[in-house]
Amino acid sequence: MKVTTTKDIRNKIKDYFESAEKERISIKRGNKYVNLTVTDEPDKVFLGEK
Repeated sequence: MKVTTTKDIRNKIKDYFESAEKERISIKRGNKYVNLTVTDEPDKVFLGEK
C-alpha cells in the first residue's frame, strides 16, 4: 500500500492512477484517508453499511 498527500497526487495524478491498477493507493487528507479503487463495475458496492 502506498500512502501519499493531496499535494503529491495533484502533481503526479497520472502516475497514481496507473499505480492504483497494481497496488492500493491511499491519499492522506488531514486526519482521514481516501482510497483509490479501480473497477470495471462502477455500481458495485465496496464498503459495508458501517
